[in-house]
Amino acid sequence: MTHSPVLSAPVPVPDLHDLIAQHGPWRVLRATLAAILRPRRQRLPDDLSLLGPHILRDLGLGPGGHGPF
Repeated sequence: MTHSPVLSAPVPVPDLHDLIAQHGPWRVLRATLAAILRPRRQRLPDDLSLLGPHILRDLGLGPGGHGPF
């Protein structure tokens, strides 16, 4: 197991080779594609400053922001 570099608290992330050995390659591939294609319903936090300046800029809300389009 490795730890996710994206999250602040260490969250165990199973190794790809362990998943394939345990569940088989087709099941892992199917689950991966389903997770990628699944629509995400994420809410913005009440305090937008929690997002960080680079995300605010990409959304067009911070200094130098031009929005996502």
